[in-house]
Amino acid sequence: MLKSRATFACIIHNCLFFYRCAFGFYDPPQCKPCDCFLNGTMGEICEVGGGQCPCKENFDGPGCNKCADGYWNFPECERKYLSYIS
Repeated sequence: MLKSRATFACIIHNCLFFYRCAFGFYDPPQCKPCDCFLNGTMGEICEVGGGQCPCKENFDGPGCNKCADGYWNFPECERKYLSYIS
């Protein structure tokens, strides 16, 4: 069974019903792949509108690919601890 051109185009562009992107893609109808650093992302998905990845607490940036404020040592992004000398 042949698929229609519209369905074929949608599969190529990773979209669903021409107005929603498939899992792991954003920005319909182009449906660009999410560029999330998987270790820093919750759910391995990005926002439909702008592609921002939902970052874990210790990660930051559009792709969760840098340490958040108060964390260091990417890609582990460990909490910074202040040591006080008395």
